[in-house]
Amino acid sequence: MIDTKDTGLSITSSNPSDEYYGISDADITEKENAVLSEPLDENIVEIRPDGIIYVPQEAYRAILNKAFGRGKWAVKEKSVRNSTIDKKVFFNGILYIKGKFIAEDTGEQSYEESKSYVMSFATAKTAAKSDFITRACKDLGVYSKLWNPEFIRDWRERNAEQVECLDKANKRKVIWRRKDAPFLPPGYKELPDDFADMPKTLKDNLNLLLKKKIQRATILNIGSSLQKDYELLEKVSKIILQAIEYRESHNATKKGK
Repeated sequence: MIDTKDTGLSITSSNPSDEYYGISDADITEKENAVLSEPLDENIVEIRPDGIIYVPQEAYRAILNKAFGRGKWAVKEKSVRNSTIDKKVFFNGILYIKGKFIAEDTGEQSYEESKSYVMSFATAKTAAKSDFITRACKDLGVYSKLWNPEFIRDWRERNAEQVECLDKANKRKVIWRRKDAPFLPPGYKELPDDFADMPKTLKDNLNLLLKKKIQRATILNIGSSLQKDYELLEKVSKIILQAIEYRESHNATKKGK
């Protein structure tokens, strides 16, 4: 247990059998710390359809192995809970390094028992454990850039794009993906392209409009009403872009006053 004395609070347990043994007293060397602080390789960053960026879970195990060596860190399972309400498996655990407490947290994984043919409980539990390791590594500062708003915006601008597609219910949806991704994420499919012969300049305009939160379908509906007159449609899209840019500039000027 954590000891308290008249002279103050001692947060380091001296009992090796205590699960909090070594709390805030980890003996991390300068070399190990350098590994944990290695710059994030942006090539391994992925993006979810909702725009949240992340690093695959195996990367966290890899950096712990690189920093401390195999067998020098471990995860203690405290509890595993299958919530039928949340439709998730929750893994509560503790991360130890060299036998000392580092962090306690809870990982999660979506799971529906009625769909165990898609993912077994054992697989969901392992995925929740991996999510726990990801969260616990936050306390070590691993890949901390992933939670920096400025970095997130910059990475998305350079490496990701928003695309309109169909979800599982065949409903149009705008999602994020890496620019170099050859396919859409699982559960999404390409829109039927009724405008396959559209000129590149017009497609570029539509992509710009998409970034301005104007649905591609809105412009395509205009295109349909114009009977696929691409020259006229390109002029319309340019006018809309100019109007949006004027509005943004006008709003910026008002805020500056």
